[in-house]
Amino acid sequence: MSNGKPTVLLFMDLIQDLDLIRPFLLAAKNREDLSFKVCVTDWLVSKSPRVENTLRELGIEYSVPFRRGVKLGIQPQLHDVQVLITAAESTAGPHKAAHLLTKRANAAGIHTYTLQHGFENIGLTYFDERETPESIQFASSKILLWGDVSLLAPEALPETISRCIPVGCPKEISPVTPEIKIPGKRDYAIAIFENLHWHRYSEDYRQSFLADLETTARRFPNTTFLVKPHHAGMWLTHRYKGNLPNADNIIIADPKLPQWEAYTAAALIKYVDAAITTPSTVAVDAARAGCPVSVVSYDLELENYAPLMRIKSTKDWFSFVNQIQNSQKIITARNQAQAFVERNLISGDAIQRILDLIAAEIAQESTDFTTINQLSYPSKAEILFLASLPLEYQYRNLKPEEYFKRLSTERGLFLGDALTDEEKAKNISLLLLVEETPSAELGVTLKSWQLQSCPLVDCWLIPLGNNSTESLTTWLAKQDFSGKIQVWKDNHNDWLQLADKSDFVLFSRPGDLLAPTLATTLKLFSFDSNPDVVVWNLQQLAGSEIDELTVKEFLRRPQLELHTLRHINYIGTGFAVKPNLAANYPDDLFDCLVKNDGHLFQLWLGNQVGLQWQTHPEYCSLRAGKNRPESLQKLVTPYLDTYRKIFSSLENEFEFVLQADEQQPYQLKPRRQAESISVIIPFRDKPDYTIRCLASLFKQQVSESLEIILINNQSTQNSLAQIKSYLEEQQSKINVKIIDYDFPFNHSRQCNLGAKVASGEVLFFLNNDAEILSESALSEMAAWALVASVTTVGCQIISPDGKQIIAGLKAKKATTSQKLSLVEECRDRKYARLIRETYGNSFACVAIAKNRYEELAGLNEKEFPNGFNDVEFNARSRAAGYTNIYLGHLQVQHLSGTSRGRCDEFLQTIILRQRFLQPSADSLFQLERDETYKRNLETEIKAKNVKLQQKEVKSELKKLKQENKKLAEEIAAMKTSKFWQLRAKWFRLKKLLKLAKESE
Repeated sequence: MSNGKPTVLLFMDLIQDLDLIRPFLLAAKNREDLSFKVCVTDWLVSKSPRVENTLRELGIEYSVPFRRGVKLGIQPQLHDVQVLITAAESTAGPHKAAHLLTKRANAAGIHTYTLQHGFENIGLTYFDERETPESIQFASSKILLWGDVSLLAPEALPETISRCIPVGCPKEISPVTPEIKIPGKRDYAIAIFENLHWHRYSEDYRQSFLADLETTARRFPNTTFLVKPHHAGMWLTHRYKGNLPNADNIIIADPKLPQWEAYTAAALIKYVDAAITTPSTVAVDAARAGCPVSVVSYDLELENYAPLMRIKSTKDWFSFVNQIQNSQKIITARNQAQAFVERNLISGDAIQRILDLIAAEIAQESTDFTTINQLSYPSKAEILFLASLPLEYQYRNLKPEEYFKRLSTERGLFLGDALTDEEKAKNISLLLLVEETPSAELGVTLKSWQLQSCPLVDCWLIPLGNNSTESLTTWLAKQDFSGKIQVWKDNHNDWLQLADKSDFVLFSRPGDLLAPTLATTLKLFSFDSNPDVVVWNLQQLAGSEIDELTVKEFLRRPQLELHTLRHINYIGTGFAVKPNLAANYPDDLFDCLVKNDGHLFQLWLGNQVGLQWQTHPEYCSLRAGKNRPESLQKLVTPYLDTYRKIFSSLENEFEFVLQADEQQPYQLKPRRQAESISVIIPFRDKPDYTIRCLASLFKQQVSESLEIILINNQSTQNSLAQIKSYLEEQQSKINVKIIDYDFPFNHSRQCNLGAKVASGEVLFFLNNDAEILSESALSEMAAWALVASVTTVGCQIISPDGKQIIAGLKAKKATTSQKLSLVEECRDRKYARLIRETYGNSFACVAIAKNRYEELAGLNEKEFPNGFNDVEFNARSRAAGYTNIYLGHLQVQHLSGTSRGRCDEFLQTIILRQRFLQPSADSLFQLERDETYKRNLETEIKAKNVKLQQKEVKSELKKLKQENKKLAEEIAAMKTSKFWQLRAKWFRLKKLLKLAKESE
C-alpha cells in the first residue's frame, strides 16, 4: 500500500516485455486509485539499454533485482504489493523468473495477472510437439487475452481457459521513438521481420526465406528491404553462420547496434510501406498500424493469419511487392490487414480496461489493504523460501510445520512486553563482506538474514575488492530489500556505532545462508551467559552456484579447543563476537576474514585472557561452495609473519615449524623432549605379531633413552623362545625386559604392572599386534605427552589393508540403551591427518607422561580389567581437566581384535553411563562430520536416484509401447515373407516390455 492506494508491481524480464508494459507506465500517471512500482531484472538491463532509457525518459523509478534472485524467491520484496502484472509468464524456460515470482505472489495473497504477449502465444494460441499442453502452464490467477476466448487453440487446457479474460491488445499502435533515417532509402521501403531462431522452422524454410529475400531484392531495385531480426533471437545476425542475403538494396538492422537497438517492430513499421514477416506478432503490429503485411508460410499451415496474404513461393514474394507498388491493389492489402485485426483483437482501450478490472477486483474485497500484508511470521511466501533451503531440521526428520512453529514462537518473544526495553535496545549485526560485483548470491544472503525470527537485526555491507562505498550505496538504492541495511563508510565511527548498538557482530560472504533461528539464539545468549565469542555448526554446500542448494557435509564445531584451533581453521565465518573485540583486532579484520577465513582473528581471540567462548550445537551457517577455502596452506602462506607473531607468545613451549602439506602447512612442536621413554607391550603367544611390533620399534628415530617392557601373559615356552631369539639377533642397545604375569588376562593390570616397573619419563602403551609406521612417532608423541594440559597422545591407527582407520575416540550421541559405549572410534577421514584435540585415544597405541598416569591411578584394573578400560581412563582424565591430543600425521598399523577375544562387557557399559554423564553432552561439541545427518542425506540422495531411475524406466517403457504399437500395425499390414521376421521382433519387444514393467 502506497499513500493508501493499492500497489501494482509491473515486472519485466524479457527484451520484448517493454512493449507490453510501457503503455501501463503511461496510463499510471492518470490513475488516482492505484500506485505503481516497476521492477526490471539485471539481465534485461544488461541486454537492452532501451529499457533503462525509456524508463528515464518517462521519469519512472524502478528497482533492478537479480534474475537469479527472483528465481530463488528473494527478490523483489512483495510486502507492500497487492497486484502483480507480468508481461510473459508460464512454465516455459524463458518465462521462469516471472513464473516463480507469480507463485510467490500467489502464496502471499497477491492478485496476479499475466498478459498474452504474442499472437502465437505458447500455452494459449500455439502448441506443437515440443510446446505441449502438459508442458506449458500458468501460475497467474488471471490471463488477459487480446481476442475472444474462442480463438484459443483447441489444445488449451480447461484450467487455463477458465482464467482467461478478453481485454484487447495493450501494445501501442505507434510507439514514440526517435525518427529513423533509412540509409539510401529508395522509392519504396519494405520491412522484413524474422524470428527464425524458433524451433518450428525447418532448415528448408530458413534457406528458402533467405534465398527468396535476395531474389526479390534483386528483382525490385526500386525498393529498400530493411531486414529486422528478432530483438532477442537475432538468428540472422548472431546465430546463422552461412552467407547473408546480398543486394545493394538490402539493409540488415542488427538489434545489437546502437542505431537499431531502440527500434522494435512496431517502431519500424510506421517508416515503411509494407511488411513481410515470418509467423509472429509483427503481423498484428503492422495490421493495427494500417500497414499492408504478408506472412511467409511455405510448408506451414497458417490459417489463423487469414485473410492476410501467406507467401508460399518466390512468386508470392514478387506478387506482394507488386501489390504494394500498385495504388489500387494496396487498398486490398490494407483492407485485409483491417479484417485481420477485427477478427483477432478486442477493440477499445485495453490498458484502461485492465486497470479498471484490477481496481474493481480490489474494491470488491472486504479485506482492508492496510492489514493484508501483515501476515503472521513466517508468512506463506517466507515459508516457501525457507522450505527451499536445506536447513538442519529437514535432516532431523522434523516436520516443516513444527520448525516454522518454532520460528513463530521465537518471534513472539520480541513482541509485547516479554522483554524489557533494555533487552530490546541492541541488535544482532551482520557484516556482509562484498568483494565481488553484487549479484544474486548477495541477495540470497541478505534475504536469509532478513527472515530471522528475531526482528532486532541489522546488516552492514562491507565494500572490498573493486567495490567502493559509493558503488555499493548506488547498488543498494536500486534494490528492494526491507530492513536495516547500510554500507560501511568509516572504520572507526562505524565500529563505535556497532559497539553502542549491537550485542554481537557476525560475518558472512555473498552466497552463504544463515538459519532463521541464529539471531534469536545469539540474543538469548546475551540475556543469559553473555559470552564473548559464540561458535556454531556449519553445513557445507556443494557446487559453485548458490542455486545448487545441496548439502555436501555437516560439520560439527567443538567448544574452544586451543590446540585444534592452532592447527585447523575449523571455525571459518561461523562465529559471532562482541563488537569491541572485533574493533580492537590489530590487523585488517576484513582482509583476514576474506583471505584467511578468519583464522588469524580467531587465534588472536584465543590468546586473549579471560574471554568466554560458547559453542551452539545447531547448524546455523550454510556456506556456499565457492566460499570454501581450498586449503589451509593457501590461507597461511601470505600471512606467515603474522602467524609467527601470533605464536610468539607460545615460543617457550612450542616451536613454529613449516612443512610442505596443504592440509597442515605448519606444526607447533613441543620444545621439551622426553629424556626417557618406556614402551609397554602386553602379549600372549602369537610371536609373529610381537616380533613385527618390536621390529617397528627398533626402526624408531629416537634420541631419548628407550626401554621396552614386554608383559608376558602365560605364553608357551615355544612362543617365548622365538621372541627371545629375535631379540638376541638384533643385538640392540635398547633395554628390553620381559615381565611375567601368570594370571588370567587382565589388560589393565598388565599395563599397570608395566608402568610400575618402568623407568621412563613417558609411558608408551602398545598392543603386540600393532606396528608403528612413522619413524618419529615415539619422539613426537612423547613430547606432546609432556605438555602441561595433556594426558593421552594418540596417532592414526590403520588396518593392514588401509581401508579402515581409527582417528582417535569420539563421544557418542545420547542413547537409551545401556549396552552401548559412551564413545566410539572415529573413522572420519576429514580430519584424520591433522593435529587436534580428541575425546580420547585407544590404548592400542598411546603415550602418557608417567607422573600423570600415576596421578590418575592408572587403568582401573578392578572394574575395567579389559574392555572399555581406555574409555574409562580417558573419561577420568577429562573430568580432571586434562586434554587428549591426536597426531594424525603419525601412523600405526593395527590388526584389531587379535590381542584378546570378545567378552561380555555389559557391566562396564552400565558403570560408565552411571559414572560419566558428560560424554553425551560432549557428543554435541566435537570436531567431526556428522554421520547421522550424513546418513539422512545419503538416504535422501538415494531416494532421489530411485525416483530418477523410475522416471527413466517409465520413459523407456513408453518408448517400448510406442514401438510395440508401431510393429503391431506393420504386422497387420504385412503379407510378405517379412511377416515372420517382424513377428519374432514383436515377441522380443513384448519380453522387453514385461521386463520394464517388472523393474518399475
